[in-house]
Amino acid sequence: MMSKLLSNILTLGLLLVLTGCVSDKDVVEEVDEKTFPVEVINLAIDANTSKIKYVGVLQPEIYREKTFTNFTVIEKIYVEEGDVVFVGDLLAKQDTTELEANVDKTYQARETAKNEEESAYQNMLAKELAYKDSKNSTSEYNAELKADMEEKESIMNTEKAEYDAVKAEYEIAEADYNTAKTEYDDAVLARDAIDQGADPDGYAAAQLIVTEKETTMDAKELVMEAKATKMNNQNAEYIQAQVDYNTAKNKYDIAIEEGVSVNTEIAEANYNASKAQYEASKSKTKMYDLAYEEAKDALDDSYMYSDIDGYVLKIISEEGEVASPLFPVMVLGSSDTIVTIGISQNDVRTIEVGMKAEISISTLDFDGEVISISKIPDESSRTYETFVSFPEDKYNFFIGESAVVDIIVGESEGIWIPINIIQNDGEDFVYIVSNDRVFKKIIRLGSIDNDFVLVEGLEAGDQLISNGIKSVKPGYLVKITNEEELNNQEVTDINENDEDYNESSGQKLEEGDADNEENY
Repeated sequence: MMSKLLSNILTLGLLLVLTGCVSDKDVVEEVDEKTFPVEVINLAIDANTSKIKYVGVLQPEIYREKTFTNFTVIEKIYVEEGDVVFVGDLLAKQDTTELEANVDKTYQARETAKNEEESAYQNMLAKELAYKDSKNSTSEYNAELKADMEEKESIMNTEKAEYDAVKAEYEIAEADYNTAKTEYDDAVLARDAIDQGADPDGYAAAQLIVTEKETTMDAKELVMEAKATKMNNQNAEYIQAQVDYNTAKNKYDIAIEEGVSVNTEIAEANYNASKAQYEASKSKTKMYDLAYEEAKDALDDSYMYSDIDGYVLKIISEEGEVASPLFPVMVLGSSDTIVTIGISQNDVRTIEVGMKAEISISTLDFDGEVISISKIPDESSRTYETFVSFPEDKYNFFIGESAVVDIIVGESEGIWIPINIIQNDGEDFVYIVSNDRVFKKIIRLGSIDNDFVLVEGLEAGDQLISNGIKSVKPGYLVKITNEEELNNQEVTDINENDEDYNESSGQKLEEGDADNEENY
């Protein structure tokens, strides 16, 4: 206890000695702390339009992959990539030599069938009259019935032979198709065994083989189906011939057993035969009518026309290649354009079809609307492809141009501040004034509405520094003032930075600078 008291007495004495040694001229004069003028915004809760910004690209609203339906050589392509096309413009043409010949052939066959139909009709009328006139006649009836039965038997045997031949063709076509299908299935298995990520070139080569095998299989399937149709038609004719034969045989058997009037039965048989011939000729005419129309359609399809107003985006095939319905010759894009953006997974449940949008392209602004949102994300970016429409009839934009899209998702209530006063040193922050001192506040940015952004990290009543930001740092003493005083202070700051006085090197102030000495 005594030692502690002694220590305090010695300390007090030392202080008194030191104080007595200081002269008046050595007293350090206290320097006032510099005050910086700033302008502030008194923050309050506001409701502003909430927007989500994306950058997208212009693309056609409609794509068309143009293909030929005929497996025929491409004779001429009349357009090039980038050409403007309109509805009805001729784009390409196939070699029509065989197609035109087929049209002529089916036309002649149809005309022949029509003539045969007319002849059969007239014959039926004559046979009907003869039948009515000979109902009471009994001569040579049985012989005619027998001849008719034998004729029907001969026809039946001929139809059977033709059916067997067509069936054999079908079985060959079916075997070819099964072989092609097996090769296609094997190619698919070989492709799927390749790791696309590890061996993209191998996978692409295998995919090419799969495509070739699939094309071959489809062609074989078409041939098989055509043979099946032909076989079924021939089988129907064979069955009808059997029916005709059995009918004729039954009539003959009845006539023999009952002794029916020969002349009447013959006349009736002739009439029925002529009637059946007429019906058959009508069916034949319809068949050739259909063949002729199909031939004309095939010829028409060998000319490719544009069905939209737009542009030629890509030429895929070349003149001299054999066209296939499975591969497009070219791709067209409509002149009407839309903006494509990729919506993030965070925003996809916020943005909805029908929401309005503000679109900026170069220096032009448009009002737009969200017209579709993909349900499946992009494999690489994991964003959802979204289309935004806008009116651009009088502007000639280019495919691929960038566009800034602000999607209006509603109104958000909170603290909104000007974007231009936000600073960043790795984090977004602003300066506020509290008790005349500068404080740094870290903020998080939200929705943007023109030059304002919704932020978190600030409160209503905060005094946000909006002007004079460059002159202050955290901890500085500030004075809230008007714009004129602030501009004067900024001029003073500039002048101070240009002074020759350098405190660290001990240079003397120039005459007339005494008023600025307190600032150092």
